[in-house]
Amino acid sequence: MDEILRAPTVYFNLGPIEINETIIGLWVISAILIVAGIVFSRGFKWLPEGRQNAVEMLVEGIDSMVVFIMGESRRYFTPFIGTLMLLILLANTAGLWSFGLLRPPTADANMTLGLGILVFITINAYAIKANGLKGYIKGFFQPFVLFLPMNLFGELAKPISLGFRLFGNIFGGLVMGGLIYQAVPFLIPIPLHIYFDLFSGVLQTAVFSILTMVFISMAMD
Repeated sequence: MDEILRAPTVYFNLGPIEINETIIGLWVISAILIVAGIVFSRGFKWLPEGRQNAVEMLVEGIDSMVVFIMGESRRYFTPFIGTLMLLILLANTAGLWSFGLLRPPTADANMTLGLGILVFITINAYAIKANGLKGYIKGFFQPFVLFLPMNLFGELAKPISLGFRLFGNIFGGLVMGGLIYQAVPFLIPIPLHIYFDLFSGVLQTAVFSILTMVFISMAMD
């Protein structure tokens, strides 16, 4: 249990920046996504077959989700949402596919809060683009001026809410798994292990991505 509750291990420094296992995990995941993108996008044909079918099904599935939630006119968000989903999914399930060699980066609040800030910037950037700076500022006074503090607080709460919801669920899964392993060290409950590492990881990926799409759409309307 102490191994789970500890802070991420620092391996070395790059100047003032500490390179810990969360950053290493993100580097590994980034490398996997880049290599997979290169490998799976080569040799595409007009009549798909083999791996091309799988890739097109994945892309079409994400695209359909974006269109369903955000609308046809905002289909251009598909690459952003797709990248976000794949990154979070691999990060959430890192402990499973790495056979325990990697600690899930999303079990580090710094990483999930960083994702929340990224989404926060995206939300407000597209809100300004869609409504203009004047319309964006005016939105904080809706439905009337007394709602300004509440609207500001609600906007600033979004990255915190997104980040800590993801962190809490993934870290909570690690803690539960650790408690189970301590209770039955010689009889590992595989179904529960798969639930916390896989099912919960997939579910939290969907929740984060859906909330991101909803927040962006609301800000642009």
